[in-house]
Amino acid sequence: MDESANMSEVLTTPVAEVPDEAINLFGCGSVHKVLPGRSKMRVSLSFLAWLDSPSERKVGVMARVEQRRTRVARAAVLREAATLFINNGYVTTSIAQIAARSHVPEATIYRLYSNKLGILRATMDVAIAGDDSPEPVAARPEALRARTSPDPVGKIEAFVKIMVSINQRISALYWVVFNAADSDDGARALLRDLDDQRSRGQGHLAAALEEASALAPGVNRSDAEDVIHALMSPE
Repeated sequence: MDESANMSEVLTTPVAEVPDEAINLFGCGSVHKVLPGRSKMRVSLSFLAWLDSPSERKVGVMARVEQRRTRVARAAVLREAATLFINNGYVTTSIAQIAARSHVPEATIYRLYSNKLGILRATMDVAIAGDDSPEPVAARPEALRARTSPDPVGKIEAFVKIMVSINQRISALYWVVFNAADSDDGARALLRDLDDQRSRGQGHLAAALEEASALAPGVNRSDAEDVIHALMSPE
């Protein structure tokens, strides 16, 4: 018990996971570091009582805390997994190594991703999109603007900008998958999925140019797709 009769200390991991609305309600005091990734926070005893209460409001607040904690764990796992995959290769990297580097328990990693292939897929998805939003790249504003631009040159410039950005983000991880595909069935299937996904995206540009009657004489949509693939693929 602290020197103040109505204050105590709780350990949070990290303190940012305690929502501001809960902190403001119950008058938490100062925050100071005690361990890497952990903070000790002086809080009123009414806050501790609130944590033990079955109130509907608390359930909602703590659900948001859990969502935030899960998102932090996912980000840590994918960040460290990407580093290990790139430096050591997919096949030789273990979930135990990812857990050790990310400080996320193995059981949690299995709950979030089921297996190592699930981690690799999620890592590639985030690299392709540039974030962890579930919204498909093709449905995002920049892709929609590229498809609907009335100017053929504008279409090409917009699509090239998107594809260059994606290729820059996925380059190292793509070669991780490419190299692992020789010996791992899951990686081989993922490589096929990535190639199909890329072909569909590049096909959108060829289709848009065809619809705008912007293809050169004698060039059909299939020809355009082949040229786009050769120019914009990570290989």
